[in-house]
Amino acid sequence: INLEGMGACPLREWIAQDRTRREIKRRFGTFLESYRDEDGSRRYAERITKMCAANSGSLEVSYEDVSRVVPILAVWVTDAPRDMLEIFDEVAKEVVLDRFPEYESIRDEIKVRIADLPVRESLRDLR
Repeated sequence: INLEGMGACPLREWIAQDRTRREIKRRFGTFLESYRDEDGSRRYAERITKMCAANSGSLEVSYEDVSRVVPILAVWVTDAPRDMLEIFDEVAKEVVLDRFPEYESIRDEIKVRIADLPVRESLRDLR
């Protein structure tokens, strides 16, 4: 699906469509599982491992990383934060449970926290 091809459809309605939502989930999941930093480390795979080792439910994701790899998701997280963070949270939980199937007994949800956001408003205030 071409995420950019939303035409005149309002963004929140576009994001709510099943096929759009599936594509957002696919792209963000691929990002979490395969993003490599400048040292070649799988940054988010390592963060997920550390998060689970600490029994935490919060995964910090850099806005700058997302904007470099999947720019449309970065734009949409600032334009429709509530909708996008809900999807990001679902994806993060799926990725965690794929790697650590029993983790749901420790945390029933995973929250993605966006860091390095180049806007003044806090996403927490927008949720």
